[in-house]
Amino acid sequence: MGFQKLFHLIFGLLIFSAVGLLTASDNKELGGILPGHGKRNEELVKTATDIVVAKFKSLGSLSLDAPGEVLYVHAKIEIVSCLKGNLSGTVEARYDIQDFPEGPTETPPVVGTHYIMFIRDYHLPDYRIEKILPATATHLASVKALIDDRAK
Repeated sequence: MGFQKLFHLIFGLLIFSAVGLLTASDNKELGGILPGHGKRNEELVKTATDIVVAKFKSLGSLSLDAPGEVLYVHAKIEIVSCLKGNLSGTVEARYDIQDFPEGPTETPPVVGTHYIMFIRDYHLPDYRIEKILPATATHLASVKALIDDRAK
């Protein structure tokens, strides 16, 4: 890895950590950065039609979307609990993986691992996952607090 690429990667991680979007423990725990890492939870709580704790049954099919981005379609997710909205059962979803040559690169989620997913229903054949977080006690408490604040 060249010096410039390494600098951009480290600088990007520091920026995301500074604004509370990514912590060192998240990155270490997950072995990478999950999809939607640059989107603020506060905004997604407002715009998501559903926020769920779910696990991937399959990651879906790879589809090239735009430069620097890979789109996965027809991923199957099993809803464990719904924090906002009313999704249940197993649904199909799509999500992007950012893969810019310089800056933070997202990594795909892992089948069978529990995640918090911010989902939008665009009335497409499958739902759109806007952001994925590890379903840790800290993240669950934070997201639930944002949902509760929004409901007031």
